[in-house]
Amino acid sequence: MFRSICLTLLLIGLSGCVTQQTRPASQSTLDQWVEQDLIPYLKTQLSQHPRFQGESILLGRLNDGAIQPKLDQLTRDIRDKINAELLATPGIHLARQQRDKHWSHRDRPTKPCDGEQPIHYFIGLDLRLDSSRQLNLTLRALDLQQNSWISGFSLQWQGEASRQQAELLRTVHLDESLRGLRMLPFVQGQPDLMARQLADDLYCRLKQLPVQNPKLHIQPYESGEAQARTTMELLTHYLARFGDVHIENNQADADLTIKGKTHRISGNLQQFWILVQPAEAASALPDISVSTYLQSGPAQATTTVAIPAQKERPVRAAKSAGVLQIITPRKLSLCGTRHPWRSGERVLNGQAAIPKQGCFALEIAAPAESRGFFFKKRGDGALFRLAPSECRHLGVRSSRNSSGKTLRLPSRHRRGVEGVLHSDDHSERETYYAIITNDDLSAGVVAAHLALLPESCHGYEDPQLNAEELMSWLQKLDQLMLKHASNVAWTSRDITLSNNNNSLISIY
Repeated sequence: MFRSICLTLLLIGLSGCVTQQTRPASQSTLDQWVEQDLIPYLKTQLSQHPRFQGESILLGRLNDGAIQPKLDQLTRDIRDKINAELLATPGIHLARQQRDKHWSHRDRPTKPCDGEQPIHYFIGLDLRLDSSRQLNLTLRALDLQQNSWISGFSLQWQGEASRQQAELLRTVHLDESLRGLRMLPFVQGQPDLMARQLADDLYCRLKQLPVQNPKLHIQPYESGEAQARTTMELLTHYLARFGDVHIENNQADADLTIKGKTHRISGNLQQFWILVQPAEAASALPDISVSTYLQSGPAQATTTVAIPAQKERPVRAAKSAGVLQIITPRKLSLCGTRHPWRSGERVLNGQAAIPKQGCFALEIAAPAESRGFFFKKRGDGALFRLAPSECRHLGVRSSRNSSGKTLRLPSRHRRGVEGVLHSDDHSERETYYAIITNDDLSAGVVAAHLALLPESCHGYEDPQLNAEELMSWLQKLDQLMLKHASNVAWTSRDITLSNNNNSLISIY
């Protein structure tokens, strides 16, 4: 199974650029595919791509490009497996995880603030059964803030459905993780659920304020709408259960005042807002708010949210470039000398953490006739070319072996050259990229484009490109990677920079 990933997605997330070919039924069952392909794919994309880092993500069901408020049991079982793995993966922020579970007013509050920021991405599972009993599963991703598909982010599987799978597809429930969003608003008779959700959201927003144990005064709801009024009354109790916020009856004793307000959207659909303002006009505390959707009157059919179809660029499959290895001297104290490798070397496995005064080299396996190119992204987003380079210490060494060759940057076998890269003292993290090409045409195109980046030579780095020029460069990179996708592969590796000189000990 080969995969093509648009490099620009890893740099700034301009567009989605990940695709994988359909796996035929003869190669795996659905369960095997979910465990061996789908889950590892999602863990890699959602934890490593800057597009998704720090963003709130929600998984659910799609049908014909629309988010579905109803969820069949088979899709739900698959989602539960995915969520269990993603929740255990550092760096992934899943939204609304407690909202698809049955709960009691006796439950202790969970304070699930990690994924409670506004949902940015919806990862959709489109699972269908055709007339020939063929089961088709397609994975797609929506950018909810841009109201558009992430182009190319896709996985597919197809195979014959079992009798049990067909039965699970016919068992349908409401997807309560969507409750309170426009496609599944709260309905009459749910003021307790509505108050609990608003309390969770509001608590997480309050925790972001520069005040500990805030004192809150909740103003009476003035409207005659019974559901909203009851929600405001219950909100007081749900907030109080967190323990580190205090409800004050007297507004003069409060840091913040809270009031509710309803806006009619269309027909019976309303949006209910909780507005939080400083009790004193001179306070430096900012205003904050949370909201949810409410359907007044008799319950009606739930709605779906359709995302406008966009013409997607073709993305062809290409081989992965493999693992970019981080190599360090065994004795970091030698990093400032002319012979840093005298004590030997070791490979960093897993998350690479290097002291800010440390040094290292990059190494990657490649086909025998390929060419390698390297560049890096600094913590502030600036890009710098590493190879090819006119800087003498940044030569690339090629070592042939039975399976191809190994490329190393910088070479440690050039006279008068120490053969190391030095970490940036001013960044917390750097990302290093290797691009491997297998023909002269694509190599020439990549080399010409990288030549537009400033060099990183002997620790001197001048970004040179302004924000607009950097954006243009990245867009052009996107285009050439797509055009030459069958002859270009790439990989990347993050390095965390630490002030602790012992940060490598836990890795070896």
